[in-house]
Amino acid sequence: MQTIHLHASGHLLHEQCLVAEFRVRDQAIGKCPICNLALCERGLADRIDTDRVAIFGLQTTKLRTEVRVEFPQRGEVARLQSEEELAAAQLRLLNDYINTHAEEVWRR
Repeated sequence: MQTIHLHASGHLLHEQCLVAEFRVRDQAIGKCPICNLALCERGLADRIDTDRVAIFGLQTTKLRTEVRVEFPQRGEVARLQSEEELAAAQLRLLNDYINTHAEEVWRR
């Protein structure tokens, strides 16, 4: 297991532990799990890639052509090049939709 030194916070973490923490928190700003110091900005592409690795590991199956997926709740478009990225993006798109509309569903 590879250890990473987080220079901003001074902490040492296993790479897999940090990636898992980023995925669980799923925030736009990646923070040190020990002291909560902001470490990096996590855009849509990074968050999709984190999901892809968590679900499929390093496996990639290249698509014949790039696929663009629009995320209306975020006002962003993801450019995807593998089947695994596409699957992770579709799950994230579904999650965004549920999070956006859950409150109105529960009010009914």
